[in-house]
This record gives sequence, structure tokens and C-alpha cells, in this order.
Amino acid sequence: MLFTYIVGFIISLFTSSMDGGTYITLIWTLAIFLPLFGLYFRRLHDADHSAWWLLIGLVPLVGQIVLIVFWATKGTPGDNKYGPPVI
Repeated sequence: MLFTYIVGFIISLFTSSMDGGTYITLIWTLAIFLPLFGLYFRRLHDADHSAWWLLIGLVPLVGQIVLIVFWATKGTPGDNKYGPPVI
């Protein structure tokens, strides 16, 4: 996540003065979209929550706080209903 934020910040710095900067930003956003959602799904499953919980992120402020708490909690030890833990 830190790498994603740093690269996004650098891209925004360099493309703010460029004419085609919007396309570079769009390409970067599309390139990280699926891997980030895969990470979100895997982390929710590791904490024994359904990936449908991502929809609570649509609720302003409260949804993001709930997701951050879910992502920050320790995963369930051993297997859960979503399978064995990924190391």
C-alpha cells in the first residue's frame, strides 16, 4: 500500500503540469485496481469476514472506519470457512 501511495503521489506531481497527465493517472489507477481489490478480499477472508463487507465502504466515514478495523484485526488462527491461511 505504501508503494502504491508513493507512486501515485509521484505520478500526480509530474502529471499535474503535463497535457496528457490524465491518461497516465488513468493507466496507473486501472493497473492497481484489481490487485488492490484482491488484497482487500484476501484480508477480509483472513479475518473471517465476507468480501461483501467492502460495500459498507460506500457509507460515508463510518464505512471506511469499519473496514479499517476489519483490515487491522488479527486473522483467525488456522483454517476458517474461506480456507487455510495464506502465508
